[in-house]
Amino acid sequence: MTTRYAESKVPAARHEWTQLIAATGNISTDRTSQAIACGWARLAIVRIDLTGFTRTDANETLDIFIQTTYNGGVDWADVEHIQRTTAGAALRLVVIGMPQSSATARIETAAALAANTKLDLPLGTHLRVVFDLTDPGGTADTYAVNVEAFLQA
Repeated sequence: MTTRYAESKVPAARHEWTQLIAATGNISTDRTSQAIACGWARLAIVRIDLTGFTRTDANETLDIFIQTTYNGGVDWADVEHIQRTTAGAALRLVVIGMPQSSATARIETAAALAANTKLDLPLGTHLRVVFDLTDPGGTADTYAVNVEAFLQA
């Protein structure tokens, strides 16, 4: 007896993995990843692997902004803001999908969204990650990162 399986009529969902920032050594300046085209995607998972954050005193912060654009990169909108105030490594997965139903207008901010806040915005045409190291004392604070994104239609 021969068993036959029907071929699926549902096409495989398009997906793509890309690296926004290759693994860095210790850096002590602000950094913006490359902007990747994602207008075709409905879902993004951004994997932020903070492999190290060194603070020399208690007032340094590392602010990480995940941003998208709705006008081809002229303006950038914060989707999520992760703020690190403790030294050491951390791994964060940020999911950006279709927005929740909401009748409230959102204020477009670029590197100004409140700390540890996420907006229910969909992906725009491009995606990027911004690292902002605030060091009021001017000491030698550093961080090291690796940032990847998984996109799915």
